[in-house]
Amino acid sequence: MIKSLGSQDNFKVVVLGDQGTGKTCLVLRYIEGQYCPSQESTIGAFYLQKKVSLKDGRAIKMQLWDTAGQERFRAMAPMYYRNAAVAIICFDITNEESFVKMKEWVEELHSPANRAAEGLIMVIACTKCDLEFERVVSRSRAEEFAQRVNATLFETSAKDNSGVNELFRCISEQVIKSKGFVTRVDSIASGLRPVGHVLDAGPLPNKYRKGCC
Repeated sequence: MIKSLGSQDNFKVVVLGDQGTGKTCLVLRYIEGQYCPSQESTIGAFYLQKKVSLKDGRAIKMQLWDTAGQERFRAMAPMYYRNAAVAIICFDITNEESFVKMKEWVEELHSPANRAAEGLIMVIACTKCDLEFERVVSRSRAEEFAQRVNATLFETSAKDNSGVNELFRCISEQVIKSKGFVTRVDSIASGLRPVGHVLDAGPLPNKYRKGCC
């Protein structure tokens, strides 16, 4: 039986990036284990949570915020990444402009004036790596940038389910270690509990809950 550590023992993860980079597909592949090839754009953000099991049987909760990539929602971003432990910034390896936008997100998070982003663990997710033959942003370029900004880099494909679990396991271990709970994650609990759809009235749409779109 998994024992909760307490209401304060959770951590917030915000997923950022340009529209069309596959942020929602990445989150749903991890949470649901499914891939939806035709995913509507997120409006505002939606919020899911998942239990992360510790080696000693205790559990903490990962709160995942998947944010909209449209420019008109950009000003709202600090509301979502405030008090976050981790920011996952995504870019599409087949889209140079998304790489530029990713760097802009990182610069915003790194800004000394941006108190909402203080203490963030930053992870850069290269998405759509199943489209290697269409790649325009090389891994070496992404790695060089990640090293420069002290971020962890993961190559991922929601379609092929590659690199996704590794990414979320890594951030869980980093957060748990920083909180001093244990040195590693034992497992990720399989249960999912959708807890709402932010800035889009009503419960989490069915397309996010079962099936593939």
